[in-house]
Amino acid sequence: MSQANFFHSDLSSVLSITSVISAMTKSKEMDAPNRAEKLLRDMGTTDSCGELAPNRVTFNSVLNSWAKAGSPDRAEEILFRMEELSKQGTPDIAPDAISFTTVIVSRRYLNIYKRRVPYANLIVH
Repeated sequence: MSQANFFHSDLSSVLSITSVISAMTKSKEMDAPNRAEKLLRDMGTTDSCGELAPNRVTFNSVLNSWAKAGSPDRAEEILFRMEELSKQGTPDIAPDAISFTTVIVSRRYLNIYKRRVPYANLIVH
C-alpha cells in the first residue's frame, strides 16, 4: 500500500499513526526520530481536505523520539512549532506538562552525559 493510500484508507487513524511513531521511538534505529517527524509532517496540520490532523499525543511522541536520541534542540523546535500551531487556531496541539517536561529532562540528561563522558561533544550534537 502506498503512503498516500495509507493516510486516506479506512484503516488509518491518528491513533494508529501515533502508535507507529511511538514504536519508532522505542526502536534502536538511528533514523527513527527523522522518520517519526516525517510521519508527523505527512499527516498535515488540520483536518480539512480529509487530512489526518495530528494531536498533542502525536507531537509528544515525536518530542520523545528526539529527546531519546539525545537531540533536545530538535525537540525544542518541535515544542515551538506546537506553540505556534496552537496560536494559529489548533488548540488541541498546545503543549502540555508532558511536552515541556520531555524537553527539559532531555536537555538535563544530555548535559549530564556530556560532563561524564569527555568525548560526548564529538558524538552528540
